[in-house]
Amino acid sequence: MAPTLLLFLTVLFLSVLPVRTDSPKVKGETSITDDPTHHVFTVTIKKLKTEDSGYYWCAVEMKDYSILDEISYLHLSVTAGTPGLWVDQQEVTGVEGGHVSVLCHYNEPNSRKSGCRAGGSCVEVSSGKSGRSEIKDVSSKKVFIVTMRELNREDTGWYWCAAGKLQIPVHITVTQKTTNVITRKEL
Repeated sequence: MAPTLLLFLTVLFLSVLPVRTDSPKVKGETSITDDPTHHVFTVTIKKLKTEDSGYYWCAVEMKDYSILDEISYLHLSVTAGTPGLWVDQQEVTGVEGGHVSVLCHYNEPNSRKSGCRAGGSCVEVSSGKSGRSEIKDVSSKKVFIVTMRELNREDTGWYWCAAGKLQIPVHITVTQKTTNVITRKEL
């Protein structure tokens, strides 16, 4: 049996709005999708307003509906205008053997910048390179670029751009390299 995933929206700890994968997947402006293959669930909240800022928590319930097995807390800050951290694309596709680059735009020039694989290693601007990953800060444009080279199918997954305490997820999909075979018909 697949784990049941929950998101409890808590605004000022006064109201709780659960969205679950074992019930309707949409409630108002909040929806949830589950990817059990990659052990990831995604919660989307549309039409955010500044008053939606607050503390949220996500939970995974694996067996008993009364026990939450895994809980993560976060603070969502919704601001008008330009966000403090954003990416050009949150879904990036590359080909085996090739490379992908993620452009991470920031507002705070003195923040610590890094690119990380969810649950894995990070590469920071201060180090510049780690294995097949490289990061470069173009401070004049307030963007840092995270590049991963020599891609393989196992690189598919979730990654983060981080600047200071801000993070934004990016999903990278690596597809199989295709080859075109041209055959010559004998006469």
